[in-house]
Amino acid sequence: MASSFAPFTLSPFDHQFADAYISFLISFAPKEPSSCAAILESAARSLVERFPFLAGEIVTHPHLDGKDNVARIQPIQSNTDPIQLLRFRHFDASIASVPLLSQALCPLPVMIPPDQRRPPVAFQANIFTDGVVLGVNFTHLVFDATGVGKILEALAEYCNSPAVTCTPSKPDHPKRITAIFMNPPDPNSTASLPGGIDYLQGPLGVPREQIPLEQTFAAPSSLSTRRLTFSAANVLRLQEECNRLLQSQGSPDKPPSVSRNDVLSCLLGLCIQKVRGKTAQPGTKQDPLELAIGVNMRPRLASSIAADYMGNMAMPLILTTDINHAALDTPQPNLPLLTQLALRMREKLQSYESRFFNRVMSLARKQSDWSRSQIRFTKTTVTSWRHLNIYSLDFGAALGPVTNFDTPFAFFGGWSVVLPRYSSEGEKEARWDVDLTLESDLLELLVEDDWLSGVLEL
Repeated sequence: MASSFAPFTLSPFDHQFADAYISFLISFAPKEPSSCAAILESAARSLVERFPFLAGEIVTHPHLDGKDNVARIQPIQSNTDPIQLLRFRHFDASIASVPLLSQALCPLPVMIPPDQRRPPVAFQANIFTDGVVLGVNFTHLVFDATGVGKILEALAEYCNSPAVTCTPSKPDHPKRITAIFMNPPDPNSTASLPGGIDYLQGPLGVPREQIPLEQTFAAPSSLSTRRLTFSAANVLRLQEECNRLLQSQGSPDKPPSVSRNDVLSCLLGLCIQKVRGKTAQPGTKQDPLELAIGVNMRPRLASSIAADYMGNMAMPLILTTDINHAALDTPQPNLPLLTQLALRMREKLQSYESRFFNRVMSLARKQSDWSRSQIRFTKTTVTSWRHLNIYSLDFGAALGPVTNFDTPFAFFGGWSVVLPRYSSEGEKEARWDVDLTLESDLLELLVEDDWLSGVLEL
């Protein structure tokens, strides 16, 4: 799957992310799994024709165009073996015989050394006797989950209609990078941000933590991941309780309100903080809760070019708050605490608009080394992929509908992913599925906690 395209530099925003591979698994239950290999291979070829850079490689240049440590995507050199966008693995067994959370079902490890070939994205089609599991890896240096969702939309289109004509995207990815990140329209976007950018560590943010990347992303054997399912009715009820409390406290003309995603994200953060406090050594002062979420900036920029952009556009938002453990030691969720935290999240979200984005990008672009200011990792992160339309994608009659979506590997304890929206037959509203990773002993405490049991779908 060789491709030809002009090399291009990743955006200043891309450089803030770690070059680590995120993975997920998409399952199908076709009648003839073995027949799907040819369909997927043809679709992958069409995908490269449409987006040639997907078959390229990431290379870091020590000095380029007046900048240091510049990450670029370039075509594979003709004298080297091409990187396989799609790999195949055949199992003479059923899907149930292999743990679905196995990283072995994905084509790439979490980390690839800088001296080895690094593709932007890779797929692995795992062909079982009773189904197909498509493993997907993408590096956060190039894409976010929403961007990869757009790649999957194109892949589904080519699986469904193999004869469809492949036309390169207009404008192409490098031109979108220039339009979005290199030419901010706001003349005031160069103004500094007092106190720095709190989601970054380094020159533009808080002092850099000297933690090796490999250590940050190490996955201790003590970590476990579990699927938590929250009923739509229970999440709605909790949101309504929070909003009623806000209405009783706020202005009657325009009372504040919080969303279901605000409430669920904050509930998860508080519950994780609660079980960590239970297992802390007596007399130990617990660290403040640092809760991070990802904010999809595409709809906030009101730009057609940004709307279809495949690269990184999820800007981290971090809430930091000191919480007295006594406030968490209640049989039911502490509604005032949950409501105020969700309101702080909603208010901070409102500041994440085009002017703020352009100011951050302008400051980042001025740096001689875009990679020196990196995303600051917190002990508790909730990222939402609920908006991804994975279950409504039409991969054609041979593969059939998507039957399951999973995240097989988390970077660290305290990582939660709100999974794509899925409605089973007869459900009026989609439930909320969350893959949550935590130290095994803490995870057992968490799923038994009274705060969650009232919202979980048992």
